[in-house]
This record gives sequence, structure tokens and C-alpha cells, in this order.
Amino acid sequence: MPKKDAKLSFEDGLARIKEITALLENKDCTLEQSIRLYREGMEISEQCRRELEAARHEMEILNGDQPAPFAPAQAVLEDAPF
Repeated sequence: MPKKDAKLSFEDGLARIKEITALLENKDCTLEQSIRLYREGMEISEQCRRELEAARHEMEILNGDQPAPFAPAQAVLEDAPF
């Protein structure tokens, strides 16, 4: 587990969230361990959300205050070939 004040990169944060998910799905954790892992995952998730928001904001600035050129997630899913 990373130190409380250690900031993970976005990619490392996603990898850690996947690890936490696997540990929680394993069901071998005690209640106390599960709560600790869940809390850690939520903290990392919030950190990643803030990083994504900052990146979106930076893209809007680079695009001259125009919204970032991304399709809404629902439209992407509707056009998916599966």
C-alpha cells in the first residue's frame, strides 16, 4: 500500500485500484482489511478524478476555451461494434 501522502501517477493509481478490486473480490479479507482497502481505493479514485478534471481543463484552455473534442461516453458506447 502506498504511503498516505505519496501521490501516485494516474496510471499507477488505476493499477492500484485494479489490485484493490481483485483483493476485495477474493473474499479472503477480514472486514477491517476490506474497509481499509475500500477507503484506499476511494482516495485513489478521487485523486484520479481530480487529475482527469485538470487534464480536461487544460485541453479546454489549449483549444481556446472550447470544450474538449470528446464524444460523450454514452454516444461512444452506442456506436461500439459489440
